[in-house]
Amino acid sequence: MPVLLKERIVKEVRPAVIALLGAMMVVILIMSANLAVLALLRGARRQRELAVRRAIGANAGRVARQLLTETIVLAALGGVLGLALGFWALRALLALAPAGLPRLNDITIDLTVVSVTLGAALLVGAVIGLATTVSTLKIDLAMVLRERSPSRIGGRLRHGLVLAQLALSVLLLSTAGLLLASFVRVTEVDPGFDGRGVLTIDLVASRAKYSAGHSVANAIAEQVTALRAIPGVAAAGATGAAPLSARSDQDAVFFPTSPTNTGVREHDGVLADASPITDGYVAAMGMRLFAGQDFGLAQRDSVGARVALVDDSLARRYFPNGGAVGQPVVVNGDTLRVLGVVRHVRMYNLEDEGRPQLWLSHTYQPDRGMTLVLRTRGDALGLADAARRAIHTVDPDQAIANIGTMDQALRTSLAERRLVLTLVTSFAIAALLLAALGVYGITAASVAQRQREFGIRMALGAQSRQVMWNVLAEPLWLVSAGLVMGLAGSAAGGRVVQRLLFGVEPTDPSVLLGISAFLLAIAVIAGWLPARRATSVDPLVALRSD
Repeated sequence: MPVLLKERIVKEVRPAVIALLGAMMVVILIMSANLAVLALLRGARRQRELAVRRAIGANAGRVARQLLTETIVLAALGGVLGLALGFWALRALLALAPAGLPRLNDITIDLTVVSVTLGAALLVGAVIGLATTVSTLKIDLAMVLRERSPSRIGGRLRHGLVLAQLALSVLLLSTAGLLLASFVRVTEVDPGFDGRGVLTIDLVASRAKYSAGHSVANAIAEQVTALRAIPGVAAAGATGAAPLSARSDQDAVFFPTSPTNTGVREHDGVLADASPITDGYVAAMGMRLFAGQDFGLAQRDSVGARVALVDDSLARRYFPNGGAVGQPVVVNGDTLRVLGVVRHVRMYNLEDEGRPQLWLSHTYQPDRGMTLVLRTRGDALGLADAARRAIHTVDPDQAIANIGTMDQALRTSLAERRLVLTLVTSFAIAALLLAALGVYGITAASVAQRQREFGIRMALGAQSRQVMWNVLAEPLWLVSAGLVMGLAGSAAGGRVVQRLLFGVEPTDPSVLLGISAFLLAIAVIAGWLPARRATSVDPLVALRSD
């Protein structure tokens, strides 16, 4: 089926990019709501000042220009500071980015990014400033001048904005929690091999020097033998497709003596990942041999090479009661014999189990492009130079494409997931801090507005803990309502990132309960400081105006 090149390039990263774009938009909405809350609180505190200015002759236009100018200047300064932080954050994030990310080198903060950032900052500042100005100019001057405490005008709007922040924060936090749980599940996957201390060397045997398949197999065998002689090497082998490389071929496989055969070739056959390997590869890669035996020196002979190793998934499927070893297996029409059963390995990535697998002798299927594998007793990369010298003693002209470790391959396979998790978690933490700031601000404003009330309560004998619980009731109610709204929306958020999840459902109760408890704790902390201030009110000071 024809596939567009663009679709092929971006297919794998599209879910991650969409998730990150959604998280960024949620943070922008939370930030805008938070700025609106802070602007409304600032306007409420300055209402008396602005009322006095209007009472002594300042017209509405002048007050409006002042408020808009202040807000826009602050927005511009915030945009410049955000760009400065963005330059620093981009360098850190590019270091975490997976090598296969499309157009990675084109990711930069250019003039377009600067223009959009500053434009968005100014637009948000202008909208918030305009809303604050309108609410300020609507006040009753006589009423404000008579009040001794900040006005409560805009209280419902502030509560609504904070509620929206909390709901969006829950959405982001639940998404980050699901991604974190998925990351943990992926790291717990058994890859089918032990990558600790394993050095890998990619090379391609020269077609001009080794024209026949037999000479290619002999050259690779000699290089493996030379690598085994290096001090510190415990085992060595070679493969045409190392785990996590996605380089294996696909062959049609059929077991003629399987008790599960139905006589229908389409049902009895299977497409399996097939890779040539040399003797010693299974031990070098740390793969587990369940039954039978590994390839040995006998498999370097053309007659002894007509054998195969199969993975445990093939063995279970075709021989559910055991006994796969010694059975004939037809690979692309050629009959071989099962020599052993090996643990299935992850050939593509840790999340995808992939196809069933079998391994063929390199003598039977000589391949020029091979990966030499060394199991070392210490630092794998520390033997890289010695491995190069050993290979060049066999063939001084042999080019080496790449040298790495299986630990690096494992980290690379998790790089994209780790990058998405880092970014979404960063967004979630920023959203949580903004929401906590909103809760703190609205609780502090409520304490300031009710200072005389608290003074009267304490003068009539109310205990400090009663006043504190009275204050904490507001943030707890807000957070509880925000949790209900956010958890309702988290199901939709989970479906957006479902392709990024592994071993976790979008409505995983443990994640959602953990997020709920965490957010409630943050709300208590955010409301506790203003509540403490309310309990320290001196009734005489609070009632002095009466």
